[in-house]
Amino acid sequence: MNRPLDRVSMKHLMAVSIGTLLLGIGWIVVAWIGAPDRIWITPGLFLIVAGIVQIVAVQVWIKVAKIGTDEHDPIQAL
Repeated sequence: MNRPLDRVSMKHLMAVSIGTLLLGIGWIVVAWIGAPDRIWITPGLFLIVAGIVQIVAVQVWIKVAKIGTDEHDPIQAL
Protein backbone atom coordinates (compact mmCIF):
# COMPACT_ATOMS: atom_id res chain seq x y z
CA MET A 1 0.00 0.00 0.00
CA ASN A 2 1.37 3.41 -0.94
CA ARG A 3 0.98 5.74 2.03
CA PRO A 4 1.66 9.50 1.64
CA LEU A 5 4.22 9.56 4.45
CA ASP A 6 6.31 6.84 2.83
CA ARG A 7 7.68 9.48 0.46
CA VAL A 8 9.02 11.67 3.30
CA SER A 9 12.74 11.21 3.81
CA MET A 10 15.25 12.48 6.32
CA LYS A 11 16.33 15.06 3.73
CA HIS A 12 12.82 16.52 3.75
CA LEU A 13 12.74 16.66 7.54
CA MET A 14 16.17 18.30 7.64
CA ALA A 15 15.03 20.88 5.06
CA VAL A 16 12.00 21.73 7.20
CA SER A 17 14.22 22.02 10.28
CA ILE A 18 16.66 24.36 8.55
CA GLY A 19 13.71 26.32 7.17
CA THR A 20 12.34 26.77 10.69
CA LEU A 21 15.72 28.03 11.87
CA LEU A 22 16.03 30.47 8.95
CA LEU A 23 12.45 31.66 9.46
CA GLY A 24 13.30 32.46 13.09
CA ILE A 25 16.38 34.42 12.05
CA GLY A 26 14.37 36.30 9.44
CA TRP A 27 11.63 37.02 11.95
CA ILE A 28 14.14 38.51 14.40
CA VAL A 29 15.71 40.69 11.70
CA VAL A 30 12.34 42.03 10.53
CA ALA A 31 11.13 42.55 14.11
CA TRP A 32 14.35 44.32 15.07
CA ILE A 33 14.06 46.70 12.11
CA GLY A 34 10.32 47.31 11.90
CA ALA A 35 8.55 46.41 15.12
CA PRO A 36 7.69 49.25 17.50
CA ASP A 37 8.17 46.95 20.49
CA ARG A 38 10.96 44.42 21.01
CA ILE A 39 8.50 41.81 22.31
CA TRP A 40 7.98 40.82 18.66
CA ILE A 41 11.46 39.24 18.73
CA THR A 42 10.18 36.48 21.06
CA PRO A 43 8.49 34.33 18.37
CA GLY A 44 11.71 34.46 16.36
CA LEU A 45 13.65 33.18 19.34
CA PHE A 46 11.16 30.34 19.77
CA LEU A 47 11.50 29.45 16.08
CA ILE A 48 15.28 29.39 16.38
CA VAL A 49 15.14 27.11 19.41
CA ALA A 50 12.61 24.85 17.67
CA GLY A 51 14.79 24.68 14.55
CA ILE A 52 17.87 23.73 16.56
CA VAL A 53 15.94 21.04 18.45
CA GLN A 54 14.58 19.66 15.17
CA ILE A 55 18.04 19.58 13.58
CA VAL A 56 19.45 17.72 16.59
CA ALA A 57 16.54 15.25 16.57
CA VAL A 58 16.95 14.49 12.86
CA GLN A 59 20.69 14.01 13.33
CA VAL A 60 20.03 11.58 16.19
CA TRP A 61 17.57 9.66 14.02
CA ILE A 62 20.12 9.46 11.22
CA LYS A 63 23.24 8.69 13.28
CA VAL A 64 21.86 6.50 16.08
CA ALA A 65 18.78 4.80 14.61
CA LYS A 66 20.13 4.96 11.04
CA ILE A 67 16.65 5.92 9.81
CA GLY A 68 16.71 6.81 6.14
CA THR A 69 19.75 4.62 5.44
CA ASP A 70 20.19 1.07 4.21
CA GLU A 71 21.49 0.09 7.66
CA HIS A 72 18.13 0.74 9.40
CA ASP A 73 16.78 -2.50 10.85
CA PRO A 74 13.31 -1.95 12.36
CA ILE A 75 12.04 -4.35 15.01
CA GLN A 76 8.56 -5.84 15.25
CA ALA A 77 7.28 -4.25 18.45
CA LEU A 78 3.70 -5.48 18.36
